[in-house]
Amino acid sequence: MSRIKNIIGVGIGNQKKWLTNKSFLKEEDQKLTYSEQSQKFCRINNIKVDSFYPQISIKKERLDLLNMYPYKSKYSKVSFCVDSSEEYKIWPEEYFFTLAKMLYEKNLGDLFFLISHPKNKTYVDKIFSFADKSFKNYFVDCSNMNLLEICKVILDSKFMVGNNTGPTNLAAALNVRSYNLISSSSLREMKFSKVIPILPDNYLDPINTTVKKVGDSFVKSREEMRKITPQKVFAKISETL
Repeated sequence: MSRIKNIIGVGIGNQKKWLTNKSFLKEEDQKLTYSEQSQKFCRINNIKVDSFYPQISIKKERLDLLNMYPYKSKYSKVSFCVDSSEEYKIWPEEYFFTLAKMLYEKNLGDLFFLISHPKNKTYVDKIFSFADKSFKNYFVDCSNMNLLEICKVILDSKFMVGNNTGPTNLAAALNVRSYNLISSSSLREMKFSKVIPILPDNYLDPINTTVKKVGDSFVKSREEMRKITPQKVFAKISETL
């Protein structure tokens, strides 16, 4: 309708009616992870891909122009991604607080950036509610920051811990050590990512029981995230830093 001549996409289902590429994925390809779908789509359409691992570079000069408050710390700054567009992927707020206390007590972090979408600020507020007056000073509410500001605090951090969502994967693409908390997602989705996955002890990859498309067999309960304890996350961080 807008006379765009080249509209490409994977074309699974009715989407192909609006696309101009000639080769499409098949219905059974919905069982593949999204990264696998994208790679197959590029392959069958002869689109060259130089690297399968996301990588983002931001010029320091651009970040300096932000003129942000100079958050200072004695030991290390740490980023926490505390929300997700899918609630079942969100780690309990009290677990984030407990982890912050553990990191602080071992001098592994003394300033914690709490990253969330503005509409999910309640997750940030709840983490603040667990802290006494003095410990609140070690948290920074980042829920109203724009994307470039989020990139700056991530790049200022020694590492990121977060739910399996945008900022956690963004950190990995920015080459910041990123610990990804996964319970009801497929580990196979992380195959082409630099994230460090942390899983429950009894984790079974749900993609192995996929029926028609990736995600249709995932247990979409936030309770699954409680199986990843703060102690387990702390141990993983301690052994890999």
